This record gives sequence, C-alpha cells and structure tokens, in this order.
Amino acid sequence: MAGKEDPFFVMTNLDGFLVKQNKHLLFTYLPEYARFLLQNVVSQLAEEQLQLLRELDIPILKYVSGIPENELLERGRMRMASFLQTLADNRAEEHINTSLKSWMDDQLPLISRDKIQPEDITLINFVRRKMFRSFLPLYSKDPQLCIKIQEEMDIFTTEMDTRALKLLVAIQQDLYRQTQQLAQVGNWVWDLVKDKITWSDEVFNIYELTPQNEITYNLAAYNHPDDAQMISDEMARSRKTLQPHDFYYRIVLPDRREKTLHAKGRVLTDEKGEAYRMFGTLQDVTQQKLMENEIDEQQTIIQKIANLTPSIIAAYNVHTGKYLFINRAIETMLGYRQKEVTDGGVPFFLSIMHPEDVAALTVKNDEALKKANSYIDTQKEEIFEFLYRLKHADGDYRWMQTYGAIFSRNSKGEVEEVINISIDITEQINIANQLKSSHEELEQKNKELESFTYIASHDLQEPLRKIKFFIDQIKSTPITQDSASYYNRINNEVTRMRLMINGLLQYSLASHEELQLSGVDLNTVVEEVKADLDELIQGKRAVIEVDKMPVVNGMQLQLHQLFVNIIGNSLKYSRIGETPHITITSEIVAARNILPGEGNAHKISVSDNGIGFDEKYAEHIFELFKRLHAKSVYPGSGVGLTICKKIVENHKGVIHATGKPNKGATFFIYLPAE
Repeated sequence: MAGKEDPFFVMTNLDGFLVKQNKHLLFTYLPEYARFLLQNVVSQLAEEQLQLLRELDIPILKYVSGIPENELLERGRMRMASFLQTLADNRAEEHINTSLKSWMDDQLPLISRDKIQPEDITLINFVRRKMFRSFLPLYSKDPQLCIKIQEEMDIFTTEMDTRALKLLVAIQQDLYRQTQQLAQVGNWVWDLVKDKITWSDEVFNIYELTPQNEITYNLAAYNHPDDAQMISDEMARSRKTLQPHDFYYRIVLPDRREKTLHAKGRVLTDEKGEAYRMFGTLQDVTQQKLMENEIDEQQTIIQKIANLTPSIIAAYNVHTGKYLFINRAIETMLGYRQKEVTDGGVPFFLSIMHPEDVAALTVKNDEALKKANSYIDTQKEEIFEFLYRLKHADGDYRWMQTYGAIFSRNSKGEVEEVINISIDITEQINIANQLKSSHEELEQKNKELESFTYIASHDLQEPLRKIKFFIDQIKSTPITQDSASYYNRINNEVTRMRLMINGLLQYSLASHEELQLSGVDLNTVVEEVKADLDELIQGKRAVIEVDKMPVVNGMQLQLHQLFVNIIGNSLKYSRIGETPHITITSEIVAARNILPGEGNAHKISVSDNGIGFDEKYAEHIFELFKRLHAKSVYPGSGVGLTICKKIVENHKGVIHATGKPNKGATFFIYLPAE
C-alpha cells in the first residue's frame, strides 16, 4: 500500500474521500507519463521530493528525523515507484480510497492522525505539482501534450483537495449532531420565600453528588473562583428585574476536575408582583464545550487548509450569485480583499474577467448547470472545467483553470450551490507558448539549414563547375581571341560567387548580431541611404518622395541596411524606359492582430512603379536565395529581402509585400511604437 511506511509519503494521500468509482479519475495522458517516470527517473523524483520537502520545512519531516539518509531515500524511492505504478495502471481512484482508509483507521506509522497539520497537505501537493511539471520536458516537446498531462495532474490533485474539504465539513457536521443527541438536562426550583432549593436527580448527577431531599451541600463552594461573582450577579439581576437568565459557568469537583454548566431560568411573581419562586434547567455542557472547541479547531483547520492551498476555493449560490465562502487565496493570487468579493458576488468576478472570455464562459456555465440538473446522481457528481482570464488588482490578466462541482442540491434535486477550485496556470500557458515559439523557431532554422545545404550543394557549386569548364577549355585549345571570353566568364562566375558568399555573411550577421537598442530617427536613416545610393539614383533619374518618418527603438546600422535593401530593390527592379518613382510614407496604426500584445505600431510603406511581381509569390520573395527573375537580367545575390525580414523580426516587427506585374510593388513594415 502506498504510504505505509513513511509519514510524508502517507501525507500525500490524506486529502482523499471514499466514494464509488469515479470515471473522472480515469486518465488518458497521465498514465503513460507516470510509466515514463517510473522507468526512467524514479530515483531522481524521490531525491528531489525529499529535497523540496526539506527546503519547505514541512512539519511532518520531524517525525522521520531519526531515520538514516540512505534508508529514507530508499523508502522514498519505493513509495514513489508504488505511487507511479498506480497512476500508470490508471488506478488513481483506488489510490485515493486506499490511502484515505489508512488515515481514517489511524494506521499511520510514527505519527497519529491528529498530528497532521494543514501545511503538510498543501505543501506536499505543491511539491507533487512542481515535480511532475519539472520533468515534462524530458518526456515530450509537444506543448499540447504537456498541457494535457498537467491538466490531468491538476484534476487528480484538485480531486484530493475537494474531497478533503467535503470530508472535514462532514466531520464537523457529524460532531455537532452527536453533541445534540448526547445532551442531558436537570431541573431545579428555588423557593425564594423559604430560601429552599430542590434539584432533580440529574442535577445531583451533574455535580456527582448523592441525591438528598434536603440539600445540605455548600453549592457555592463548587463554583469556579473566576465565575463565582458572575453567577451571583446574574441570579441577583434576574430576581430584581424579574427577567429570565441564561448563562454558562464552571464548577470544580473535589478531584479538581472542571465541568461547564448551562443555566437557564425564569422568575414567578405573586399578585403583588413580587418574586417568590425561580425555576429552570441545568445542563452539563462540558462535553459539548469540548466538542465545540474541537469544531472550532476543525473550522480553523479547514480555514488554514483553504487559505494555505495555492488555489482559489469558492462556493456560491447559483440563484442569488452570493458567495458562501471564499478563501484568502483571492488576496494572494489576484490581490482582492475577501470582503470585496463576498460583497460583490458573481457580478464582481464577471467584472474582472477578460471581456473576450465572458460570453463563452457564460454559455459553458449555463450548459454545465443544465446538464447537472438533467442528470441527478449525487454519488457521481461530474466535475466541470473552465479556462478563462481574470484581471489581477495590478492590471495584468492571469489565466485561470477552474474545476467546478455541485456542492448542494435543493429538495427537488436541482443545483443550489456550486464549489469551484481555481488554479493560476499563467506560467503553464507561458511555458506552452514558449515551447510553441521554440518549435516554430526550430522549424525556421531547419528551413534555413535546408537553404544553406542547397546553396552548398547547388548554387555555390554551379559557378565552380563553370569555372572548371572554362579553365579546361583554355587548357585544351590554343590561345585565341575566344580565350579572352573564357577569362571574362570566369571573372563573372567568381563575382557571382563572391556576391552569394557576401549575402550569406550579411544574413548570418543579421541573424546573430546582438542588438544594442536606442532611439533611431528614420528621417536621418533614409537621407543617409539616399546619399549611399546617390550614384544609382542619379543614373536612373529616380524620384524618391519621403513623408515625415518616426523615431523608433532599434539598431541604427541594421535599420540603415534595411532601407538600403528595400530602396535598392526598387531601383534594381525598375522598368526599362520608365523613370523610377519611389514613395515612402509612415502612419500610426493599432498593433492588435498585427504585432503581439496591444498598443500601437508604426506602419511604414515603400511603394515603387517597377516591374512588380505576381501576388502568389508574395511570401516566397523573402526566402533565402529565392529569385523571380533571371540573374542575367537582374543581377544580385538573392539574399537582400531575406536580410530585410530578419532585421524587421529582430526589431519585433513584421514585413510583407504586395505587387502587380509591370505595375510596381509595395513593402509594408510594422515596428512597435513605444
């Protein structure tokens, strides 16, 4: 049985609740992951668990402090292997039920069940989540699979938390019912005229005295010294005001045992309105008080568990929208006061929910309630799952994963109250996005590698083959006038190869150069580019019109290279017999759906009246060494636009182009506006 020898492994199982087989705990992805951990890293898991538990200073560890380190690690490994095997066999439900029975039967070695503290439960659940999350990258690079595994682990641990909360509430209610059933009450009468008191036998039993017809005991001697004056004052007040009395007091028995009694009484008056008799009841509430203290302690434990759990636990009425309970995690996780939420109810939560999530969540919640009301089986209550964003008090949105279950139903069997347990999975979402981004980046690098491989195997070898051919021709034939032509061709191929190698070098620099960002005035950049290209501009009599350009956060050298390639591209691909006309404009647009996040972006457009291109090639023109025209007609390395794309991406921007054959092309550059 998992957790049979080591208390801190037992503790991982205490927040279970014995129920019938729950199909909700039959998992799809978690078993294979558990089997992977069992077969590969069970020892590392056990070591890391022990280390984390010590770092967190979990209270229960003090009960195993006398066990040697190697023995403790071996026990930990065995318990971890047993736990992973149950998950691998998809027996999570059996694991919870068996572990709970050991706890309820007080079968824990080295520690009694009443020594367990809330911190033990919450911290071990935290350690378990952390360990299972930290080993995910070893198992899979698929972000979706990792999310599914983490979701199923969250379902498992959430199920344990939910059952613990319900179990403790049930224990509290059962203790209260027992208290009511075991109550015993005695009667008394005080003749004020004769100053004579009569007790029933039950009152004598409460005082543990032999019953007497005429009481000779000094009753005041039994009153607790701290309560004696209060008792005298209460009885005197009731007799004087003729009002009922209701108070608690303590007595001290000869063996020094204390009892707590509940006194209730009324006053009878004669025809003159004067008090002549008092009567009432006396109840031994010692056990009740002890139980009430235990209930208070249980409530404190429940409150501690709820407040220490790194999850928002909330129960609310589906009809009124009022919250019955919400734990302190609402403050630690989202920064809102408990009273603020309980006063605001469900509308408060809707007010801090991301506007894009409200409609979908409302529909899903209505569907869940409809389904729960149409299928009533309190032994197999379904757990519903919701994913949405809530605004933190500091303004940032956090991703929340909520598991909702039916907490109570009315007499008609309809849902009355719902309990939700919400965990912050923003970190998981961010990790998944990072994995996705890394995967996309890897795919892009693979494409670049394929391009480089192609260049090495074809593009760069083609000039070499031609050079070799021309040299062979020179060697095999007498030197003639044609030999000069071969030398010219060799020179052209060498020049072509040099351009390609330079292009690769420039692209490599744009890909790996560390950016030193600063404010860059694009007006200055464009003027410097025009000066660099002045000979080409004058040679083609090109007209370049430039609007007011913005100042952006970037690297001046790369932005200069960007505009050199863009403007140079427009000049290179101008139409024969047509004066090149290049227009550069800038405007502010909303970044949403263009760049990541919110805010604004600089939209820079570079338009020309050159040869243009077919729209179906709009994406291909930015690929490495992709050419749409013969190099004999339009020379170049085929790297320029690829470098442009890399520079724009380095600046967290986007570039794309549109064109029409023999009409011209327009390049659109979007850069963050800060």
